Amino acid sequence: MKALLFTLIIFGGAFLAYDYFVAPAGSKVVFKSLDIIPEKPVQFVPAPTSPADPAQAAAPQADSSGAKAQPATPPSAAAVAPPPPTAATPPPESNGFTPPRYDPIEVLTANWTKIPASAFPRPIHLKTDVQFKMGAGSAKVAAGAPAVALAFDNGTLTVAPTETSPARAAVALDATDLKSILNTAYEEWKPQRTDMLRKLYARKIANMKAQGASVAPTGSLDTEGKPVRAADGTYPVLLASMASGQVTEVTTKNVHSWGLPMPAKIDGKDGWSIKVNYDATTIFGPMPVEAQALVFNGRVKGWYYVGSGEEVP
Repeated sequence: MKALLFTLIIFGGAFLAYDYFVAPAGSKVVFKSLDIIPEKPVQFVPAPTSPADPAQAAAPQADSSGAKAQPATPPSAAAVAPPPPTAATPPPESNGFTPPRYDPIEVLTANWTKIPASAFPRPIHLKTDVQFKMGAGSAKVAAGAPAVALAFDNGTLTVAPTETSPARAAVALDATDLKSILNTAYEEWKPQRTDMLRKLYARKIANMKAQGASVAPTGSLDTEGKPVRAADGTYPVLLASMASGQVTEVTTKNVHSWGLPMPAKIDGKDGWSIKVNYDATTIFGPMPVEAQALVFNGRVKGWYYVGSGEEVP
């Protein structure tokens, strides 16, 4: 009887040990609390990230064969044409006259992004077919036909079949021959203007020799030598300079504003500067220009363009 009892105890302990340690999860009889089927682990693969350093992104990667891949060639940046260089001021001629400096027309037009309104209207020819819009419809004009350029804004040229026509079309500048027309007109205008300025210079020298340097009229300066303004807004000291021929491009007819006298250093000494806004004749027609007259010791020393500092003819 005892032997049977010990046998049952041995078999029961063996069964319990098997149920606890060996029996797979889900089939345990006694230790059911251990019946937890472990979940399959999830593998996390981090997503590729863009390197913060562009050089790292461009670094060549090795392929499966061990050879290094060639770095990708970055797209070339759009070629930007540098601004054309400004022209140098010509040397003075034997009589003292200095020919004006003429910058390329690309400088005057900011690489054909700005054309003054004074350049229009101007006859042109179309290089492409253009559809003109009118109140009652539209009409197509073939390439090669004459037209009139009316305005230029933000890279777009406004054209019409004739100057009096109500029809309009917006075209690219290169769809017309306006560039060529303005280039030709500019090249023809430069020698004509130089010759005119040369004659004005000779006349100015002759006037100054005959009348002497312009001296401020009585009462045109205060006790400190500051130019006094007349009731009509002009300055007698500047008018005397203009009358003597010291400046020819500035006249009483083309001046539209006179500035205030401002202290200025003239050859290292205290003087006065008065800015004058007037309309000068250019290749594009009359255009507003700002100059300044320098007054020192009761006389106008000279007239100079604001910005470039060149002498006004």
